[in-house]
Amino acid sequence: MKKATAILIMAIFILSLVPLSLADSSNSGKGSMLSFHDDDDRDDDDRDKIEIKTILRQEKIDDDDLKEREIKDEDKFRHRENLLRNKELFKTGKLKAEEFRIKLETNKGRLKECRANDTESCRLIKRQSFEIAQNYLSNIIDALVNHLKFVKEKLQSSEELTDQEADEQIARVDSLLSKLESLKTKVNAATTRDQLIELSSELKNLMKDVKTDSDFSLERIRQKRIGEILERAEHLEAKLARIQDRFGQNVTNNTELSNLIQQFNDKIDDAREKYHDAVDAFEKAKSANNSDNRHSLVKEAQTLLKSAHQDLKDAHNILKQIFRLLKGIDKDIDFNKDQCWDDRPLFRPGKDLGYFIWQSTCEDEDDEEDESWIIAWSGNARLNQSNTTQTNATNATLRHHMTGTITTNGVFSDVESKKFESGDVFNVTSNNTITFDTYVSTHFDELRFETTGTQVTFDLFVDGERKTNLVYQGKNWTNPSSIPFTMS
Repeated sequence: MKKATAILIMAIFILSLVPLSLADSSNSGKGSMLSFHDDDDRDDDDRDKIEIKTILRQEKIDDDDLKEREIKDEDKFRHRENLLRNKELFKTGKLKAEEFRIKLETNKGRLKECRANDTESCRLIKRQSFEIAQNYLSNIIDALVNHLKFVKEKLQSSEELTDQEADEQIARVDSLLSKLESLKTKVNAATTRDQLIELSSELKNLMKDVKTDSDFSLERIRQKRIGEILERAEHLEAKLARIQDRFGQNVTNNTELSNLIQQFNDKIDDAREKYHDAVDAFEKAKSANNSDNRHSLVKEAQTLLKSAHQDLKDAHNILKQIFRLLKGIDKDIDFNKDQCWDDRPLFRPGKDLGYFIWQSTCEDEDDEEDESWIIAWSGNARLNQSNTTQTNATNATLRHHMTGTITTNGVFSDVESKKFESGDVFNVTSNNTITFDTYVSTHFDELRFETTGTQVTFDLFVDGERKTNLVYQGKNWTNPSSIPFTMS
């Protein structure tokens, strides 16, 4: 009787794992523990990238510019085939585990009837229950193994990850695969219910690690894809600024258009902030000292990325409204034709450290050439974040102090700042001198101005030092021979 009760307890204990296991069919859809949610999200990301690229031809940005590494076409095909196979094997293991779960559930009633009996029939039911529990655990492990193999193929085929990033995660996946294979060997060799209960508990804990690490890997790839979309959106932001220059008061005096442009810029700013918060969460998760902390940080990053992605989608929809209104102002407008900004150096905000100087020759509302000077300066904290482990506390050390003085042999007018944050300042004195004092990290700042003079002199500092190698003039990124320097 005691033996029958023990087997019954064992069966009930194993069934208690079901909510965490593959066998819970109610939890098998998108977002479940081992669902392949990455595929659908990839489609959404790619659609956003394709639509955005149609407006970015002039920016000279293509996919190769944003890749961290290149995967050969034949390797891509092989990885794709392996992904499909592992996906199907995962489903098969899940279905088999569900079959054994149902058998365990069915046998519960028969085991109760055998509590007080030690007949041959009852001994057979007890042996069958043990074997069913054994097969149930074994098939759960098979499904987990194939899920991890799927994740491994994703990592190996991702062009968004650097080799180092991919190798680090693949090593974690391989470690989990080794633990699962070892556990399966123990499950198949188990001969007592105590062994099986102990192994069930071990599997339960291991499943948490599989969940957290697979989520981390897939979301890390997703983070990089959203980073690509954000980078494209930032170039769209710059393109929109150029279009505003071309249309002048036609934009400023159009309340609906001005509001939409502000909404677009706000959405990009929100997405940028959430994206970098997600990057911070991922970096903390990499060094988390226990599975629960790691899981919590990965979930935080997931939520931030989802919100950032939605902000980018909203920004894209707003942009389409903006372009429709601009078409109403000028039906012949060509959004990919910005010759008046041809001299603009194409830098990556938050990645390319330094000053970038160019002149705009856009026409104003009276069709007169309006020669504006633009000087932008960018930090490189985003580049450092992607290559090193950083936290919110240490991110402050990635800020760069950008200061300078700009003078002209004429009079400055229409001086305005863009992207300045709290604490960033500029001043105009004597009508011919501009001074500024700012900090940049994951973003850029910008000043625009006009002058009645023929020359502009720049005296620029990065962290208190004049650095000619961090000052770039025009689209060819020409460095001045010395600082201060004069342009005309």
